[in-house]
Amino acid sequence: MTRKLSTIHWVFLFGLAALALYLVKYQVQDVKRELVGLRYDLQQEQESLRLLQAEWAYLNRPERLRRLASRYLQLQPYQATHIMAMEQLPMRAAGLSTPIGFDAPSSVGGQ
Repeated sequence: MTRKLSTIHWVFLFGLAALALYLVKYQVQDVKRELVGLRYDLQQEQESLRLLQAEWAYLNRPERLRRLASRYLQLQPYQATHIMAMEQLPMRAAGLSTPIGFDAPSSVGGQ
């Protein structure tokens, strides 16, 4: 009787181990599948990053920026008349958001 019980016990443990191995095998396959997907996503993101870096370099060419600045900014070189002493600057009155003597812009962007 003891031998029969022991044999049943070992068959049960063997079956349980086989079931556990079966489940682990499919979990590993799922993880591998997920890893392949993540590697693919990473490769796509790296390609997008390379494309964006190339586009950024193209848009930041000095000759292009110089042309856009001259068209839209109307920048002028500094002249001696643009430099003032601190005492010549208008003082801000208490409670005002702009200094006295300066007009606040009517809207953002000059519209």
